[in-house]
Amino acid sequence: MIEDSGVASKGTAESMLNVNNINKTRRSLQITVCTLNKLLREAYEAEMILEDKNIDFDLWCTEKSGDQPTFKYWHMVIRIILLYLAMMKSIRNGDFEDYKSSLSAIMPFFFANDNTHYSRWGTKHLHDILTLHQNSPSIYNEFISGNFVLHGSHRILSAVVLDQVHEHNNHFVKSDGGVIGI
Repeated sequence: MIEDSGVASKGTAESMLNVNNINKTRRSLQITVCTLNKLLREAYEAEMILEDKNIDFDLWCTEKSGDQPTFKYWHMVIRIILLYLAMMKSIRNGDFEDYKSSLSAIMPFFFANDNTHYSRWGTKHLHDILTLHQNSPSIYNEFISGNFVLHGSHRILSAVVLDQVHEHNNHFVKSDGGVIGI
């Protein structure tokens, strides 16, 4: 579909679907959600004109989700992508409050989609971060200051989670001149 639309070549489309390049994959999600949102708004406006209605957009979406399984699916896809992008933004900005909020919002989808491990461990992680201010106020204050991620530079949107830092280190250690070459 991505290749047929002319958005990307076959190789680029495969790398996005396999998440070989996180930036290209994130960009493709942004394009997808913008396109779906545009189509959703156009359908809403067309129906309002065609049927001479004037109901709230969110109410219309709720009604359509109840009536049409395909609509419900694509509406859920839009919400999941937006939540994912919000979570990534909170991490990249080092905003712990936004991170807690986006994680809380995305958790029900793990259960709805039967993601066993994400449901189990996500719930535990969410509980830990929501009670952190009570259990460990000093760590909570550090996290609020943005120290739950690593800031590799002073640029905005440049923070990364610690497991990604580990992956970056593996890349440098295993590349030319690293441990492998010794």
